[in-house]
Amino acid sequence: AYTLATGARVPASDITLHHLNDDARGIWSDGTTIWVAQWDSPRFFAYTLATGVYDPYNDFDRVPTNHFPRDVWSDGTTLYVPDHDGQKLFAYSFMPSDDASLSSLNSADAPRYPAFDPEITDYTMEVWSDVNQITINAEATDSKACGLTITPGDADETADGHQIDISAGEVAVAVTVTAADNVTTLEYRMLVQRVENVELLFERRSDLDVDVGTSSFGLRGVWTDGTTVWVASANQARLLAFDVASGARQTHKEFRLATGPGLDDYNTAPSGLWSDGSTIWVADFSGRIFAYELATGRRQASLEFDDAVDGQAGKTLMDIWSDGTTMWVVNFPNTGVYAYSMNTRARQPQFDFSGESLRAAENRLPSGLWSNGVTMWVADISDESVYAYLLSSGERQRHLDFDDPDPSDFASPQFLGSDGSSMWLIDDFTGDTIFAYVATRLVTLAE
Repeated sequence: AYTLATGARVPASDITLHHLNDDARGIWSDGTTIWVAQWDSPRFFAYTLATGVYDPYNDFDRVPTNHFPRDVWSDGTTLYVPDHDGQKLFAYSFMPSDDASLSSLNSADAPRYPAFDPEITDYTMEVWSDVNQITINAEATDSKACGLTITPGDADETADGHQIDISAGEVAVAVTVTAADNVTTLEYRMLVQRVENVELLFERRSDLDVDVGTSSFGLRGVWTDGTTVWVASANQARLLAFDVASGARQTHKEFRLATGPGLDDYNTAPSGLWSDGSTIWVADFSGRIFAYELATGRRQASLEFDDAVDGQAGKTLMDIWSDGTTMWVVNFPNTGVYAYSMNTRARQPQFDFSGESLRAAENRLPSGLWSNGVTMWVADISDESVYAYLLSSGERQRHLDFDDPDPSDFASPQFLGSDGSSMWLIDDFTGDTIFAYVATRLVTLAE
């Protein structure tokens, strides 16, 4: 620091920079805070001018293309930064952020908690019926947000986190974030419900022999609403429908899949199926997941996934399943189960089932998927087995695995679907049989 009038040094006003701010390239101050640019750093460092103390609360991030800032100047509202590598003057606003979103919202006490998406504000969370108190964990996206409140209030202030008393039954929880501008707010709502802990154990029963027609082979994908079971016909590029009780065709519920004209409009190699009862998503070996109105077959392109194999050459998109918030997919011959946001179609790797955990379970070539919201079953194309995992953590549930007691009748389980009472299994190499397993309900209250 120097006196402006005389140029004399004022060492008492010097500022010792943060150890990561060791290649300073420009400074500017509003009289209270001084900002210092750093060569090849993801942020601008802030210091209190009067004391020289580092003030991380007032740091702000630079854009990725502003790699090498050379100077800093501001008019008090906007900060301007030239860059060494480009013919551009980058501008940053000093106005407080209006971002009132959450980056995470969860509870370790909820095995059926849906995957979180910052753009979705309403959730239902199920906990076991013997749980009387849960801990809610919430974090604002912007670390400078003015506030985060959770209601009802903390039931146990001596415990870590925010405790919610649910001993009386269903509880409505609200999490409200106030943005850094101290004006914008956003409320996330969560209905907490206590449910009986029910596990499903599947055992083989009578299969469903179906009439697929003389021109159909290679059944793929399976989804059912408990009354009708839908499967995709590979060579007909058609979604076929059958009565669950009798196996009779229900052609009035069938429709043709997309066959052009655009390069991205060919759903002619259909694979996995999943529906929320209104829209049915039909995966394609190419990596695209198509969407259709279940009642009419009308294309719903705005709900489709352009690339669910992440552009990986040689990967085949097999089965899919969703809880309505996250879509899980299997890409053959990858060894993992991969998660995508239903809202944005972006990857959600934090909800993946790693290939390492599947290989440890000898589930080396995963193919089919289905879950009841608690357990995820993953078929294996190589050994005629279906493996079970806890959806929330990927932990193995070996006692819920099942396989075919007579492996001579089909070659490899590839696609799964269930209504919670029966598990339907498709083998691409068997043309007119939908293999069936009935569910036995095992009530096992959490310890």
